[in-house]
Amino acid sequence: MNNPMMTISQLLEKKKLFLLVIALSVLVLMGIAQDYLEASFHQYSFYISESLLFKSFWLFFIPVAWFFTRFEYLLSNKWYLRLLTVFLLSLAHVILFALTLHFMSALSLPHTYSFIWAVKKTIAEDVYKYIAFYGLLVYWNSRNQTVAAAPVSEAGYEKVLLIASGKKNITVPVSEITCIVSDSPYIAVYTRHEKHLYNSSLKELMLKLDPVVFIKVHRSSIVNIRQVVSFKSRLNGDYDIELKNGKTVRMSRSFSKDFRQRFQ
Repeated sequence: MNNPMMTISQLLEKKKLFLLVIALSVLVLMGIAQDYLEASFHQYSFYISESLLFKSFWLFFIPVAWFFTRFEYLLSNKWYLRLLTVFLLSLAHVILFALTLHFMSALSLPHTYSFIWAVKKTIAEDVYKYIAFYGLLVYWNSRNQTVAAAPVSEAGYEKVLLIASGKKNITVPVSEITCIVSDSPYIAVYTRHEKHLYNSSLKELMLKLDPVVFIKVHRSSIVNIRQVVSFKSRLNGDYDIELKNGKTVRMSRSFSKDFRQRFQ
């Protein structure tokens, strides 16, 4: 069964990727033009193949950023883990580019650049660009999580759940909840990184939550519409909903109409 809402979402993602590819390709061309002008000014030889190879580091932002988006739901909100993420993404970029420079120079140039030399060169000349780009990417991810979680209709609804955990009580911001599932005799409250057992019923809890954000998709489960990545048909009238924390929730056909109208 075709899903027009998912198609629109996918088209938007493809448009963003297309614009990123165009922007990075323009930066590559600008870098080559700069090399040409510099060679002309200093009166030394210019080799477009070599210049293209060195400027191709811009294009590696695409696969590294794509990999990050596939696993961004694992990212903690702790600042030091976000800094570590920026470091690891930058390191991955350095290694990928150095390997490419080494092997492509061996195949296409009269001389081969060693892997170690390529690592040192890219760290010396371009690592600040990696840190800036991936720092902004991680920051934007964090900002979007906060914006996406902000409720539209707030009046009279809970913003925090107080959940008993052993001998202590913990607070769970409602904006961080991805889904809620019956787990008799309790209900299981899932966030992006944790699961909590809450002494209530789905019916009682639904009355406390903003219906703009939380939708019942099954007689035993509720999802945060802003934590939904996609949904696909099970070919029997039911659907599987994929959430940002990687969890899949089943949606029954009787709840699908309202959900499909809301998932935009």
